[in-house]
Amino acid sequence: EKLHANVATVEHATLARQLAASSTVLLKNSPRLFGTAVSSQRVLPLQQLEQVAVVGSACAQQQDISAMVDDWTSANYYVVGGSGRVIPSKVASVLDGLHGRGLNLRESTSDSLSEAESAMQGANIVVVCGGTTSAESSDRVGLHLNEDNFIQEVLTSAIAMQVPAIVVTLVPGAIVAPWRELAGAMLSLFLGGQESGHAIGDVLVGAVNPSGKLPVTFPANEADAVPPCQGPVCKYNERLRGGWHVYDGKPVAFPFGHGLSYTAFEYLTNQDWQVQADGSRLLSIRVRNVGAVAGSEAGQLYVGF
Repeated sequence: EKLHANVATVEHATLARQLAASSTVLLKNSPRLFGTAVSSQRVLPLQQLEQVAVVGSACAQQQDISAMVDDWTSANYYVVGGSGRVIPSKVASVLDGLHGRGLNLRESTSDSLSEAESAMQGANIVVVCGGTTSAESSDRVGLHLNEDNFIQEVLTSAIAMQVPAIVVTLVPGAIVAPWRELAGAMLSLFLGGQESGHAIGDVLVGAVNPSGKLPVTFPANEADAVPPCQGPVCKYNERLRGGWHVYDGKPVAFPFGHGLSYTAFEYLTNQDWQVQADGSRLLSIRVRNVGAVAGSEAGQLYVGF
């Protein structure tokens, strides 16, 4: 019984929400279109009192605790399956995270295109969700989201209806997004845990400025990725060219380290590369927020070989 006890506190939930929000990656955020005119306003963050359609079963996914207790490899869009899994007593979905935000929500929690189109009628913007799972003891079958076809259909309809579309992806690792050019905005959260929906809601409405960076590359095509082993012996022929180097010379959808913000940052060189007495090299830079919104930035340095 003690193994199944709920030991979470309010402080735990608050920390989980902060961590999930700060690690959410804003992949794309295009200018809004008003008719044929391009606005300086971006698709995100959402504005108060907007008519927002929220569509797709992934936006409202809940967890089946009994099934997860019975199968140690069972996973969902919030937690990984396997020995490292922690089962939350409850999870917040994306739809949960958008309630009480001053938005006028139009909800469709199925993967029916006709129901999604009904929700989009009269909406200023649409949020559509998708996800996939990962578990110990088995490889993922592919890099596509479970709701790929539904997302493609919704985005196509949204363009015809002139409704900007935001795609929220709940993922355990790299994915392919063949519909990405149709989306006005796109963000990803990697196994965000029990506060996933609240954290995504914080980012969508601008209560939190996204600062996450991709820990993996999202390839343009699944064939460009290293395929899972087909037998018990795995040959890593890429050797030191693993990680993002797998995609050297290939176009990618979103590169390792990519992540946008609602503000802009300026990088200034305080001191250019200098060789120190011990042979080490020193570079000093200053990062300054030059936008109108408070935010944080993760500086990145890449060394070639």
